[in-house]
Amino acid sequence: MIGLRAAVDALWMSGPGLRAQDTLKWWRRRLRFASTTKRAGHCPICEQATNFVVVSDNHRESPICLGCGSVPRQRALAKIVRARFVELTKVRVHESSPSLCTYLFFARHTREYRASYYWPGLKRRNVGVFANVDLGAQPFAAASFDLVVTQDVLEHVPEPMLAVREIERTLCPGGVHIFTVPRMDHCDTSPRARLTATGFEHLQPPEYHRDPISRAGTLVVTDWGLDLEALVAAGTSCTCVAEWVCDPQMGIDAPIELFVAQRR
Repeated sequence: MIGLRAAVDALWMSGPGLRAQDTLKWWRRRLRFASTTKRAGHCPICEQATNFVVVSDNHRESPICLGCGSVPRQRALAKIVRARFVELTKVRVHESSPSLCTYLFFARHTREYRASYYWPGLKRRNVGVFANVDLGAQPFAAASFDLVVTQDVLEHVPEPMLAVREIERTLCPGGVHIFTVPRMDHCDTSPRARLTATGFEHLQPPEYHRDPISRAGTLVVTDWGLDLEALVAAGTSCTCVAEWVCDPQMGIDAPIELFVAQRR
């Protein structure tokens, strides 16, 4: 049974499997939102005229693009990446825990694209096209990438500063880590949970976010706050700044905050 499940997972996360998922999700969006009010615009992820549909009042997650299913924070990422890297075909990228739409975007445009998830306890190095990578102990050589992307990942990593330093190690000089996290705007960073020898010790009521590879979701370990940029800069040799993107034509109706850490 375990062997069968591994084979199914590998097929589902292979190139053909991902393309099949993309097609299935495209049709599901068309059927689900057939009678929903839509707004015309242009998506920087699927790079075409599209319609946007409001699905919630969370401005980071809605509206979605009917073409590729992207959400505002993903489209804001694409806009920042395009501004930073005029020639994406020359860029080496590692993206941790990608959504399907960003996987297809980077795989389509970049010179080299490594996508990863982390399956704790799994001995295999790869599942389909995805590497099995612990962000705190990465298998990549130093200076392997021009760009590392983590979207809403660092709040789930048990030792986030260790992961940030590992990301710095894998960046070439001048390379950038572009990332998003939900940030509290009224206090400094604080832990929600702590990993111990017996599992997570909850310091605050447990909170879970949606996970592309787990129906149970992923535990939020850190609440990032006002001191985020200072923490990253103090813990690495990188500069770290926040950038904001707002573009209603791209379905980004309210400002989205992204962070850019650049290795010196």
